[in-house]
Amino acid sequence: MKIAVLLVASASAISPMAPADFLADWPRLVGQRATVTGTVYNAAEDSMLLEIPPETIRLVGPWMDREDLRYLFRNCIGADAPRSKCTMPVTGTVRSVQGRLEMYAIKFSIQR
Repeated sequence: MKIAVLLVASASAISPMAPADFLADWPRLVGQRATVTGTVYNAAEDSMLLEIPPETIRLVGPWMDREDLRYLFRNCIGADAPRSKCTMPVTGTVRSVQGRLEMYAIKFSIQR
């Protein structure tokens, strides 16, 4: 009897990028995971926005930790979401949708 063993390497922490570097370099990051700090707002089940002045990035699921959604739905719903509660590092896979920056498979680093 043969047994196949699949070894999965643990993901190392992704170092946060400076917002200006992230915005300037995002085209070369397409397909890669990246971490950047911004302000989350308009939180909804299917998507939300991440403000990194002067840009706004659309975030789409899947959400890596669905428990984070409870916090976001309580605190980061409208465009007037409090920065003190909604500014956080966000990690996701970078993609281009019709030439616009978007991130998916999102993990929020909420400071509670």
